[in-house]
Amino acid sequence: MTLAYRAFINRELPVVERACTSKAAYVSQSEARNLLRHGRHAGSGMEPYHCQFCGFWHVGHRRRR
Repeated sequence: MTLAYRAFINRELPVVERACTSKAAYVSQSEARNLLRHGRHAGSGMEPYHCQFCGFWHVGHRRRR
């Protein structure tokens, strides 16, 4: 599944479009967390993060460390 997801990402798009403009934006971290608890992403291993481009919150996959 990971390989299919990685193949789906269009890496030729500008970073701002990949990381920001193509995603739903939330005003607060609590709003994004609420989506994760009750929305279609519940239990998906995703988490909210603060966007350096727009200043809003988005939901994305956890980064590997």
